Amino acid sequence: MVLALGLLVVIAGVVVLVSTPFPFAFGWTAYSPLSDVTYSPAPPRFSLVLIAVLLVGGGFLSGIAAGSLRRSRRRS
Repeated sequence: MVLALGLLVVIAGVVVLVSTPFPFAFGWTAYSPLSDVTYSPAPPRFSLVLIAVLLVGGGFLSGIAAGSLRRSRRRS
């Protein structure tokens, strides 16, 4: 049950990651030598924090569940 929940949370994190549009600000697009605009990166958006929480939390739940399943199989 916990393993399924953990995997579901990881899948939700991947879906949010894939469906969130990110502006590309690296490489040539972040380099403007002749403009007077100073580039300053924005703070993390809510979606980035949500993705991190879902992926780390789901991985943690899945790991705990897989470890407990492995331990319970060794006892029997």
